[in-house]
Amino acid sequence: MSSGSGAGFDDHGFDEERAALQDARELDEVMRGLPFTGGDDIPVRPLQMPEREYEHCFAIARRFTSLLERTCRSMAESPRGLRSLLGADADLYHLFDRSEVEWRWGGCMSRTDGVFHNGIFKIMECNIGAAIGGVVSMHMLTSYHLGRSGGRAADPLAARAGLFGDVCEWLGREPAVALLGTMREDNVGDDRYFTIERDYLRARGFAADFLEPEELVEEFGSGNGAARYPAVFRHYLPIEWDQMGIDTRGLRRVLESGAVLLSPETAFMLQNKKVLAWMSEGRPWHSESDREFVERHLPWTRVAREGKVAFQGREWDMAGLLLDRQDEFVLKKADSFAGLDVVIGRHTSDVEWKRAVAHALGGDWIAQEYVEPDRRHVPFVRRRSGDLVSAEAPVVYGFLLMGGRSGGCMARHSLSENAVINRHQGASLNIVVHSRPGSRARAAHPA
Repeated sequence: MSSGSGAGFDDHGFDEERAALQDARELDEVMRGLPFTGGDDIPVRPLQMPEREYEHCFAIARRFTSLLERTCRSMAESPRGLRSLLGADADLYHLFDRSEVEWRWGGCMSRTDGVFHNGIFKIMECNIGAAIGGVVSMHMLTSYHLGRSGGRAADPLAARAGLFGDVCEWLGREPAVALLGTMREDNVGDDRYFTIERDYLRARGFAADFLEPEELVEEFGSGNGAARYPAVFRHYLPIEWDQMGIDTRGLRRVLESGAVLLSPETAFMLQNKKVLAWMSEGRPWHSESDREFVERHLPWTRVAREGKVAFQGREWDMAGLLLDRQDEFVLKKADSFAGLDVVIGRHTSDVEWKRAVAHALGGDWIAQEYVEPDRRHVPFVRRRSGDLVSAEAPVVYGFLLMGGRSGGCMARHSLSENAVINRHQGASLNIVVHSRPGSRARAAHPA
C-alpha cells in the first residue's frame, strides 16, 4: 500500500496505514447499501472543526433558514400562492395541507450547503424537506467514528426523532410515524436505507413502520392509518416519483385524516433556488444587519432572465454580464437536485457556455457568482488498489437542522476533476466532528 503526496502519516508509519485500510474495510461494511462513495475513494477519517467554529456555522444556518422562510411568507399570502409565484408544477405539488400546517412545518428539516472561501462560510443552496440526502448515512458514520476520532457530533436520527416527537405532541398524539418511501428508487440499494431509521425510532418508544406508497394509501383508505400514524415522513421527491410513474394522489387520504405529511408541500417551494435570488436582491424589510449577513454569506444570485441587473456597483445587461464574465458565474436550474443541471462557467467551453446562457435566460434558472472553495487535507483509501492517498480536496459542508436541533454536519469531497461536488457526480460522503481547544482527535483537519 502506498501513500500519496502530503499523506501526513509518516510519523505513524506502517501501523497507521494498516489501521486506515482496516477502517476502509469496516466502513464499506457499515455503509453497505447506503449512499457513501460516488467513486473508488473511501474517506477513512471524519473532518475536524473547532467547536466554536462548528457552533458558529450552525448559528449561520439557523439565521439563514429563518430569513429564507420569512422571505417566502413576505412574497406570498399562502403556500399555494408561493407555488404560483415560483411557477412550480401544480400537477407535481398538489398535496397542500391547511396553511397552518404548511407554514408551521414547511421548513422544519433543512440542510444548508456551502463552502469556505478564505475562511468565510458561503452558502450555495438550502435543501429543505424530508428527502434531504445522506441523513441515514450520516447516522452510521457518526456511530462508527465517534468512538475512534475523539471528536463529537450530533446524531441526525436523534434530531429527527425529536422533530417527530414535536409533531406528535403538537397533534396531541402518542409518538408514531410512518416512513413513506420505495425500494424502486435507483439510489436505494438496500432496505437498510429505511429500516435503520425504523428500528432506531422503535428503540426510542415510537411506533414506526416503513411503508411503500401503495401500502400507505391502503392503510389510510381502510381507516387504520389515521389511528396508527399521526405523522407520515415522506422520503421522496415528487419529480422522481412522477418519473417512476408512482401516483401520489391517493396520499390525499393522509391529509383528510388529520395526519401531518412531513415535510409538507411548502418545503419544496422553500428550497427553490429562486428564493435565494430574492434574498440576494434584498427585501424592503431587511435590516442593515440582515443585508450585511446575506452579502457576507450568500454569493450574488439572481433569476436568470433578460434585462438589466446590478453587479459590483454597476448596471449590466444580464446576458452580456454572463457572457463577458463567464469565469465568475454558475448557472443552476431552480428546482434541480443531486448536482444536476449545474453549469460552471470556468469549467465550460465558450461555445457550451453561450448555449447554456441562452437556455437559462429562456427557462427556470438562476445565475450565481462562483466561489472557489478552500481545500482541506483528506485521507482516502482506494477501494480497488488498497492505496492510502492523502490530498488537498475541495469540500462542500451541509449543516443539518431538524426542528431547530442540530443534526450534525455532512461533508462531501472528491479527488476527481468534476467541479460539481456531489455523490452522484463522484464525491464521497463524510461527517464533520468538532473538538474543544486542546483536545486531540484522530481526524482530517479542515479548519
